[in-house]
Amino acid sequence: MQYLILLLLISSIKLTAQSDYNQVDKYAKKLHIKTKNTLKIAHQLTNQFETEEEKIRAIYIWIGSNIEYDWDLYRNKKLRYKLAKKKAKKRIKRTLRKRMAICHGYSELFKVLAHASDIDCEVIEGYSKTKKTEIGRIKKADHAWNIAKIDGIWYLFDVTWSRDYIIYPAINGNIGHPYFMANPEKFNYNHLPINEYWKLNTYGIDKEEFGKLPLVHNGFFTNNFDLHEESKNGVMITRVNQPFSIRFSSENKPFLSQIKLGRRLLDGELVEVSEGEYEFKYSFNKKGNYYSEIYLDGIKTITYLVKVKP
Repeated sequence: MQYLILLLLISSIKLTAQSDYNQVDKYAKKLHIKTKNTLKIAHQLTNQFETEEEKIRAIYIWIGSNIEYDWDLYRNKKLRYKLAKKKAKKRIKRTLRKRMAICHGYSELFKVLAHASDIDCEVIEGYSKTKKTEIGRIKKADHAWNIAKIDGIWYLFDVTWSRDYIIYPAINGNIGHPYFMANPEKFNYNHLPINEYWKLNTYGIDKEEFGKLPLVHNGFFTNNFDLHEESKNGVMITRVNQPFSIRFSSENKPFLSQIKLGRRLLDGELVEVSEGEYEFKYSFNKKGNYYSEIYLDGIKTITYLVKVKP
């Protein structure tokens, strides 16, 4: 177990030196594959690439570009239950026939195409955090993603949540693809596996601790942003006219720091504590519970539930 944890720690370091994927992305996006045979799909996607990293990237981009999210299936519990009872091969065939899926469909297809390309890959089921109302709460398991071994190292992937980054890259600017070969520490904030074995992904965090984490957004995934330990609790308690604050590190000092309360976007105070270390502050003038979205340089970064006492 310690060895596997070390591998993931190494993987987080390697992220800073990821290859340029332009050619792989361009090839996978323009590739129109009609067959439903997974071996043939994997061959067409990966036969011109030599490295495992390029191959898994081609699979990731092709799935994200060609498989739409199946909102009808997501809303239909009976159909989801019925589909879950079928064998994986039948579910994968359905995904390729309809060119639609929800998270389990994406992760199963990712796994089978990886295996067809001689890449070790598994599906992980677990808990996600996607809504501000989930801060401080424990909910049922509701998500699935993947872990794959690339050049002997385990990496995390979430193709479902990557679709917007694949289809609309310009919208996300320099954020890149946070759910491709993901930084495991940042992945921890909105993914928690059910299986104890895969808890190495989250450094042993339990369900209660996961529930307490804040909700993270695009700005959180910039390479130079990192929360301090005391700011990792998503439920903050303060008093009227006493500042609520979070501390973080960043390579560049944000030129604009704001907090969104409901529909209002208000200026916060940003203090440079030391070189590369900052503290964001905001004081509430009324008691109550506030879902507080922090924006840095105009990008939504992180949300807290702030409980303001008299």
